[in-house]
Amino acid sequence: MGKMNILIVLFILLTGCSSPPEESSPFSVSISAPEQVLVDEDFAITAQLTHSGEPEESYVLEGRENIFYFLIKNSEGNLVNSLAIHDLGLVRTASGNILAEEDYIYKFKEPGTYIISAVAEFSWIQGDERSSYSLETELKRITVASSSE
Repeated sequence: MGKMNILIVLFILLTGCSSPPEESSPFSVSISAPEQVLVDEDFAITAQLTHSGEPEESYVLEGRENIFYFLIKNSEGNLVNSLAIHDLGLVRTASGNILAEEDYIYKFKEPGTYIISAVAEFSWIQGDERSSYSLETELKRITVASSSE
């Protein structure tokens, strides 16, 4: 009987330790860029913020002039692009599933393999409620070849 009580207590403790389900965000971010570019060649990285709600709904977003900022790191993990973030607060109304799409033009000076991502920072306003978000895209690998290869 004692072993049965221990098993019941152990079962209760273990089921109580499970973490609550993660609340999923109604927003998602994605990034697109070429897989390979040449040194000294301008190319575009595009980041997109989407919402999973009904396309006919409208949303109020608050944030900087550019919702996204872009991170480019070399193979050692060091940031190679400089970030100039204009902290001007803008309130914008958006509708549809694609709420923002931004391009970042960049040119590599050295060949190698780089990792890029974009981070969207904004607040979503619903009536009197405000929810702040910071969402990073998946990491994307880009190979930069010498222009003489």
